[in-house]
Amino acid sequence: MTLFVPSITVDQVIDAVGDYLQLFTSVQIIRGNVNRTPMPKGSFIALTEVVSIPLNKPIEIYGDTTGTLSEHTRIDVQIDFYGWDLSDKAKAVHSSFRTIWAVDKLPAWLAPLYCSDIRKLPIVSAEEQYEQRWTMTATFQYNPDVIVPQDSFNTKGETSVIPADVFYI
Repeated sequence: MTLFVPSITVDQVIDAVGDYLQLFTSVQIIRGNVNRTPMPKGSFIALTEVVSIPLNKPIEIYGDTTGTLSEHTRIDVQIDFYGWDLSDKAKAVHSSFRTIWAVDKLPAWLAPLYCSDIRKLPIVSAEEQYEQRWTMTATFQYNPDVIVPQDSFNTKGETSVIPADVFYI
């Protein structure tokens, strides 16, 4: 069975957002919602994709042997800043995200659309201590392509004439 992998994956989107955040801080950046993995010690940033929405019906372009299916996709990434010292970093990321600077620093295939306001949502740790967390949701657009096989008539096989006045039972 052939696997049809998009030209741009969600993992690549998350990596690109993480690379962008590394411009602001040197703390560890992790993928959110990973089972059986404890949260890092100290300050860190967690990235979690929360929604992926197609923005159009797939655009179909067919050639001789393959077809390309393109679909513009909106993805929302929740960015959680954990630690007392990251509130200012969250504000800096939020401010920069709304500028052309963000467009220039992100890969050409990933366009920032908008982001939510920053919210302080502390959580209680296993030690029953408050952990500081600031969160925002950043919305991006990317346009992955999927290459699929295309059946085509490119060789002449055996042909014959079928009489129209003959009944086949």
